[in-house]
Amino acid sequence: MAVLEALGYPFFQRALVAGLLVALLSGLASPFVVQRRLSFLGDGLAHAAFAGVALGLFLRGEPLWFALPFTFLVALAITWVKERTELSEDTAIGVFFALSVALGAVFLAKAKGYVGDAMGYLFGSLLAVGPADLLAVGLMALLALFLLPLWGPWPTPPWTGSWPFPIGCPWRSTTTSSRGSWR
Repeated sequence: MAVLEALGYPFFQRALVAGLLVALLSGLASPFVVQRRLSFLGDGLAHAAFAGVALGLFLRGEPLWFALPFTFLVALAITWVKERTELSEDTAIGVFFALSVALGAVFLAKAKGYVGDAMGYLFGSLLAVGPADLLAVGLMALLALFLLPLWGPWPTPPWTGSWPFPIGCPWRSTTTSSRGSWR
């Protein structure tokens, strides 16, 4: 009964809708991230956001407005290094991951006075989602759904052989590797 009572509160309703929208976005984007072997990128950019938040706290500005461009610049730097050097994607991401954490620690250590809770800015609280946050997540979800037809073919499932047939999946393996096609 407590869960039904909680659904009566607007902050809980916003948290539920925001969580569902983020889950939808993550479900849509995840196969492409994994197929392109960029799963480490999310972790690397999260740590770049930490450095951006720390820079914002150090400069006494709004941390989000420092974190977004800082993260974007790190993503561009990772792409530049990956395309112009012999380093693999994971290595380039790892280099900027470590650099971002180090810069974030330096910015927080050098900040004068109370800088707030940097982790609170990074992780926040789902129950603190406001109407503007919900609108932003909703617009991102709509944009992703609108662009879905442009994303191209979906990644193929990783199984091989006749394994999916007993559970009724219409899968036809064309080779002994993990590539195949839906019937």
